[in-house]
Amino acid sequence: MSSFLRPLAYRHRWIYDLVTAVSSLSVGGVERLRGLGLEALGPHLSSDAAVLDLCCGSGEAAAPWLEAGYRVTGLDISPRALALAAQRHPAMTRVEGLAEDPPLADASFEAIQLSVALHEFPRTDRDAVLRSCLRLLQPTRLASVRAVPSRLSRRRWRVHAVWCRAIAECGAHCV
Repeated sequence: MSSFLRPLAYRHRWIYDLVTAVSSLSVGGVERLRGLGLEALGPHLSSDAAVLDLCCGSGEAAAPWLEAGYRVTGLDISPRALALAAQRHPAMTRVEGLAEDPPLADASFEAIQLSVALHEFPRTDRDAVLRSCLRLLQPTRLASVRAVPSRLSRRRWRVHAVWCRAIAECGAHCV
């Protein structure tokens, strides 16, 4: 979701739902999009793994993880988004902070998901976001970075592929 839409989407749920529905068509819909991280990483994690939902927004992408019994921490810069997450997903631990420099302990997560958010960072900040992921991951190093390919986002999809290669070079698994 482009930056100018984000504040509106937190105030008017229908905007968030519409943007999410349209952007998720290429992967089979909203529920499929939200479940991709768990589908890919879940089989490799302990049943009570600590999972970080980086740039969690209102916590919708964390819902499948919570339902499966994982301990989920959501980090976002927006107090408004975190307040919505508290209402919708009270079991999720919420932390306000920057993805580029999260106020979280090193090696504290078995898995990290970054769902359809990396493209929103300026190119100069993307390296810092991914470095923070590597700092926060335990030695298992599992990360789920999701971007949605479409005719309108081919350039973004190429960026996603480049970051997945960079993550793999650092010893992590990117889905």
